[in-house]
Amino acid sequence: MENALLRMQALCSRGEHCEHDIRLKLRAMQMPQPQTELIVRSLRDEQFIDDSRYARAFVRDKYRFNGWGRAKISSALRAKGIGTDVIDEAMDEIDAEEYHEVMIRALESKARSLSSREPRAARDALVRFAASRGYEPAKFFPAISSLLSGGDDEDVSDYSDDDFTP
Repeated sequence: MENALLRMQALCSRGEHCEHDIRLKLRAMQMPQPQTELIVRSLRDEQFIDDSRYARAFVRDKYRFNGWGRAKISSALRAKGIGTDVIDEAMDEIDAEEYHEVMIRALESKARSLSSREPRAARDALVRFAASRGYEPAKFFPAISSLLSGGDDEDVSDYSDDDFTP
């Protein structure tokens, strides 16, 4: 057990990890459940792991470097067993202006790769792209309309939030 604790401490020293990740690693090492709980408690007490700190770092990295939207980030954190209140607190740290700029840059980049498509097909591809990145329909529909405004007379009202539910 001491060896596993040292390995997990070393792992956590190199980067942020959540309790869920550590439990998975210990399970892969075939660590019995009682020892796993002792190791996780020790790591938490010594502040090697902190789900709140992990969530803040995860949110910051995923929206800045991966271009993920709020829905995708939230879903990924829930899958790691992070509590809703911790997720909400971490999401509050997202700067709204920077978030919007990241979304616009991603949409512009995707739009350049779609320039040869019909306007409706390009719009549909951008909608699918934005939704798959986890952006909220209320944010990406106006951005897509603005981005493609010169290429199609179609109105954003042709879509509804029900067209895609993240």
